Amino acid sequence: SNQFIIRISRDTLSILKRHLQEKKHSVLLNIIQEHLYFDMYEGVARNKQQIEATSGAMLGEATRQ
Repeated sequence: SNQFIIRISRDTLSILKRHLQEKKHSVLLNIIQEHLYFDMYEGVARNKQQIEATSGAMLGEATRQ
């Protein structure tokens, strides 16, 4: 069953799957489809700055070493 949840834009997931199919990474594609759950949203993908702004929102910021 799908043990990991990944929030991703619909466009990004489509590009990822197309890339894996074109490069013939069928094993990796099967692993992704069988073990990951994608919480897809419409709209543009977030950039690095947007991701960093919300990182740690649920569990707190990871300590830096």
